[in-house]
Amino acid sequence: IVEQSPANALTGTFQTSNPDHYIYLTHNIINDTNPKTATMQRMVHYVFSDGSTHPGVRDVTQTINFRSTNQIDQVTGKYVTSNGESDTPTTWQITSGNFDGIASPLVTGYKVTSVTPTDQRDGDNVKQMVPTQPGNNMDVTVTYTPQEQTVNLHYIDVYGVTPAYNG
Repeated sequence: IVEQSPANALTGTFQTSNPDHYIYLTHNIINDTNPKTATMQRMVHYVFSDGSTHPGVRDVTQTINFRSTNQIDQVTGKYVTSNGESDTPTTWQITSGNFDGIASPLVTGYKVTSVTPTDQRDGDNVKQMVPTQPGNNMDVTVTYTPQEQTVNLHYIDVYGVTPAYNG
């Protein structure tokens, strides 16, 4: 495709006095008509340092679906990027799902002592994340540790005798 040319470049006779001739070409860039899709998941696992389980605390799986939104150079067949060209899609759009922040469930007698990896931590909770392109699936672990508890013991004699100390 001729992009630009001097007025006399399309007709005439080549002169030996001017051996340099320039042909300007451009590539036809089109929207990708066969976009790629990808899925990414984040699994949040709740564990208790004492090995216990709690029925109200269940692991959470979040899923995001992506679709590529690239342009293709019809001459090279490669994806067009801001830095040149690529063999793989570089521009993605989320089509469904999210990685919303997740509040760690409150468990009586336990406290959250870690959220790992730490870049997923928002205090004692799992933070919101908005990926711009698909990546590896992620595992996040929220660890609970038993809290020290204060209790009052009351001694009661089944025969009605009042103990000397009730504390």
